[in-house]
Amino acid sequence: MARVAAVTAERQTLHLDWLDYAVALLAGGGLNWADAQSVATLYGKAQALLPSDLIVVPFERIVTAHVAAHPALAAAMAAKPHGAEPLRALLRDVGLRAMVADVMVRVGRATTPALLAISVADPASLARWAAALADVAQPEPDEDLADDAAAYLADALRGFADTPLAAVVIADAQPRFREFLAPVRKVAAHYGWDVGIAGGADPAFNFALDPHPPGDIMSPAPISSVVIPADMLPEVALATVVALRKAMS
Repeated sequence: MARVAAVTAERQTLHLDWLDYAVALLAGGGLNWADAQSVATLYGKAQALLPSDLIVVPFERIVTAHVAAHPALAAAMAAKPHGAEPLRALLRDVGLRAMVADVMVRVGRATTPALLAISVADPASLARWAAALADVAQPEPDEDLADDAAAYLADALRGFADTPLAAVVIADAQPRFREFLAPVRKVAAHYGWDVGIAGGADPAFNFALDPHPPGDIMSPAPISSVVIPADMLPEVALATVVALRKAMS
């Protein structure tokens, strides 16, 4: 059984989306996502202050910082501007894969024993985002784009095999493109990760993507997700989390 499924089958699980709050309160309003240790330090401090059962690291924020620091990568992405090719060039970059993996390892250590997830846009949206990052025209979000982008994303995820990753969260996945998540889910299954959907009409995480999972896999319960706004007063944030934990006990 994958880790998220195992935990949610045993107890209620709470995700505190405190990232923007933590950046504002603990990092002076800015965070260098290209510095893995700075990211891990922030996550560790925030987790000690407001413990969350699920820690989510935003893939695109790390990538944006890495590309900004490596203009040669942006040039390589722009060299083949059609379809999902900019995304392919991005995700094949060895330096990028190592950077993201380093962040995941360090954040995982800083927030143990919470479940660790990485959040990434649905493949079609990710391909369009990569094109914009390379400053080329964004491709049409069609089935071919989703299919190609999902294959490139699945291949990149293999680079996180030695990290404490427990889940891959696909943000705002459009229903018509969810069938193209198959390569991502295949890789995730191989490494024992869950794949979930977040965003859209329901902000909570949905890891029960199979309506009829195999007999030895239990459908995990929904994870409660609560946003801690960046401008929330510290005493209010603490009281909110205490009340949430009390209600779940």
